[in-house]
Amino acid sequence: MAEGGSARLPVIGVFLFTLVLGAIYVVSEINSAGGLGFPLDDPWIHLAFARNLAQGVGFCVNPGQPVAGSTAPLWTLCLVPLELAFARGPGVVMATKLLGILFFAGAVAVSYGLVYRLTANLFVALAGALALATAAPLTWGAVSGLEVSLHVFLTLLIVDSVVAGRMERRWFVLPFLLALAVAARPESLLLFFFLAVDRVGNRKNRARTVDLGKSIAVYALL
Repeated sequence: MAEGGSARLPVIGVFLFTLVLGAIYVVSEINSAGGLGFPLDDPWIHLAFARNLAQGVGFCVNPGQPVAGSTAPLWTLCLVPLELAFARGPGVVMATKLLGILFFAGAVAVSYGLVYRLTANLFVALAGALALATAAPLTWGAVSGLEVSLHVFLTLLIVDSVVAGRMERRWFVLPFLLALAVAARPESLLLFFFLAVDRVGNRKNRARTVDLGKSIAVYALL
């Protein structure tokens, strides 16, 4: 994240701004549809998995029939506490939307810190964060009940960790985040490949490849 009090203050601002946008979107949905729901059947499938996990009958849609039917198992696991708290009642829909909004707000805050790190310009970083916060497809994704905002949040954390050089100071951070990203969306497998190519192909990074073997081991294990 950005350094200095003057730079950190906008992080809170863009985070709260994104929360407000999400709340406006949800209120608009209630007014137009007459209630809360999800735009696709996928969120309900995630909640079915989460409900069965919460009830102790395993990773399944139908009890007693275990299946690997979730392309975003990390998101499914994130919904388990919501099922425990609301037991499939109406509150679980609102809680799922709120969780998506929180991850999206976190992604916007990370994007501010990332752009500030790259440019050292407060206004450019703020403009970038606000552009992300107002991107309609991502706002929709945040309240859709899907893993969109979780995936965006993790991807931006990974990019920010690379830019900040956290692989050199804490080599285990990146493989941990990369493994979580794959559990959020399978196409994130490409991110580790890109990182490996960067470490091996970039001359100034070749001295850092010692940690690459340890990272691969931790990543594969997770």
